[in-house]
Parts: sequence; structure tokens; C-alpha cells
Amino acid sequence: MNRMATTGFVKSIQIYGKMTEPLTLRGHNRTVMDISISPDGLRLASASYDKTVRIWDLTKGSILKILYGHTELVESVSFSPDGKLIASSSYDETIIIWDSYTGNIVNILKGHTGKVC
Repeated sequence: MNRMATTGFVKSIQIYGKMTEPLTLRGHNRTVMDISISPDGLRLASASYDKTVRIWDLTKGSILKILYGHTELVESVSFSPDGKLIASSSYDETIIIWDSYTGNIVNILKGHTGKVC
């Protein structure tokens, strides 16, 4: 899949590819700080200052899951190489590992003494 995604201190994400107009993903109510496209190119994960991670269906432009678990701003997000897991980091001094299909928390990594970017 030839797709490119962009965001930048806004509440939306722009997806560019073979479509004539970019696809705009809207749903976060605060700034989107980071995005990651799944290895198969079908999903996108986004991290936001609204304290959530969202998983999007790139074929439909819709939200698949909203992941709640962080208590502060979420700074970064990344799919694992096989696409089964998502890692997110937050100002709450944690990294959460999520199952990218169910949205369940797999592990919470604690021990940092400041925000994790």
C-alpha cells in the first residue's frame, strides 16, 4: 500500500495515497502528537494530548478502537514489526503495550521519573 500520513499540532490526520483527495481522520479532541501505520498498511494508530490512543481503519477512514489507559498526555505511538502490538508513551511516566486487535492492555511499563516521549 502506498500511503503517507501526516499530522502536526492539529486534531486531525491527513492520509495521502492513490485517492484523488486526501482522507482526513477526525476524532481526537486535542492535538495529535504521533502516528504509526501498521506493517500491512491497513491501520493507523494515533497518540494525542486527549490521553487516548486511537486505531483507525485506513480503508474506511473510521475509528476501530479508542484505547484508554494513560492518565496524562500521550506523546508517541508505534506498531510492532508484526503489527500485533502497539506501544504508547505518556507524560504519566509509563509505556503501555496494547494488543492492536482487541485494544486490551498487555503490559504497563513503569519506572520512569518523568514524562516518556
